[in-house]
Amino acid sequence: MFNLFTVKEHLRITHNLEDDLLMAYMAAAQDWAESFLGKPLADFETLPGTVLAGLLLHTAMLYESREGEFVEKNLQAIRLLYYPYRQVNV
Repeated sequence: MFNLFTVKEHLRITHNLEDDLLMAYMAAAQDWAESFLGKPLADFETLPGTVLAGLLLHTAMLYESREGEFVEKNLQAIRLLYYPYRQVNV
């Protein structure tokens, strides 16, 4: 499940000082995922492991790249995790 507890566990954060920041990054990662996937995450009965991994990776990259050194090749890894579930309307 993609929630604050899971994100903090993934990042090994034990304090609450940056919860608001983490939730903002989580929202950004979810918005990007839904845009790329072409559907809301709520459409999944159970969130696939690769989609959860992509969300955690994206949130971690936003958190760890606060100075703006976000690298495009990292975003490619996230795309690869999402690709099997992408819906493209033609």
